[in-house]
Amino acid sequence: MKIIVLCFLFISSQNIYSQESKTTENLFFYGDVMLNALEYQNRAKAGDLFYDAFLSFLNEPNAFELSPGDIKTVSVLESVDGDFKLVSWQVRFLENKSKYYGFIVFPDGSYVQLKDNSDFTQDLAFESVTPESWYGALYYSIKKLEENKYLIFGFNQIDQFKNAKVLDMIHVKDGTVTLGEEIFEDKNDLDTYQNRIILTYSGDASVNLNYNPGLEMIVHDHLIQRMGQLEGQGPTNVPDGSYEGYKLENGKWMYKEKIYDHSYGENNAPRPKPILNKKKKNLFGK
Repeated sequence: MKIIVLCFLFISSQNIYSQESKTTENLFFYGDVMLNALEYQNRAKAGDLFYDAFLSFLNEPNAFELSPGDIKTVSVLESVDGDFKLVSWQVRFLENKSKYYGFIVFPDGSYVQLKDNSDFTQDLAFESVTPESWYGALYYSIKKLEENKYLIFGFNQIDQFKNAKVLDMIHVKDGTVTLGEEIFEDKNDLDTYQNRIILTYSGDASVNLNYNPGLEMIVHDHLIQRMGQLEGQGPTNVPDGSYEGYKLENGKWMYKEKIYDHSYGENNAPRPKPILNKKKKNLFGK
């Protein structure tokens, strides 16, 4: 009888291990294809299969153990208090169109999905956003703001001519997720406030937006308009080598017009170490 029970346990454990290994194998394979395939339709197909495999992975008991670098095609950010992990990724399925996927994963195995159902425009700075009407972004940095509230920094490849960086506030409590809050001063209309900060810029430029712990400020490149260098682009925004940002004052992030008046060189604005390898241009547009 003991032999039969031991055999059953061994077979069961082998089945579980095989199932988990297969899911992980699918994530690696489909993730590589959705990121690197030359044909856009192959990226799109692989993206759908990767999404299905990731949903299967979320139903496994060790899903919350996912760490940065485990799956190189996704960004994994963990809140400093360990209350959740923010997972996001990008699929470029047409020459000028990308789709984004996002999940808030909790230690108990539950999760909230962020669904890419909104056009990424400058108006998002003032709009209400829910997980079901998410604008889509690949997040690269997170900072706790206060209890249950966090700043999250993301990237969106709008089209072949234009990229965007976004700074949002995410509120996570008791399994409920909300996005945005009117705490960012509008630099074009001082003493009014936006739900989030949106920076749109040329597709061939590199723009920094992050929290600088040394200055205790949100810092980003100052953008100026010029004619684009890409064929058919028209006027666009590019960094001029100076920096501006926001300082937290009485619960609001107040705009500061000039922080630095000289350039530190391309991609060298003072900022925290990037989450992922900066060589992955199709992840963060750098």
